[in-house]
Amino acid sequence: APVALPFTPPTGGRWVFEAQPSAPDGDPVLSVRTHCAHAAAWSELGCNDDRDAADFGARISAALAPGAPVFVVVDGYRGADGYWAGPVRVTARPAD
Repeated sequence: APVALPFTPPTGGRWVFEAQPSAPDGDPVLSVRTHCAHAAAWSELGCNDDRDAADFGARISAALAPGAPVFVVVDGYRGADGYWAGPVRVTARPAD
């Protein structure tokens, strides 16, 4: 099942979110949304499955307003039927 983590940026601008699996066969899918309960396209600011063919971690860059909360949603590849091997480390940082 997906996990939604609330995040409120202290400053505005572009933020980078990353999900890195601890298990060697983990494959997280990461999305950033304006609303927790809505997976609709209007609420999604970004979504990523794999960084590349050799890295199953996920990375998103999104422009955020200061103090405006978002939800960082972590799921497994193929959703409910998918592969979820945790734990997964999720980080947020201002873009360089």
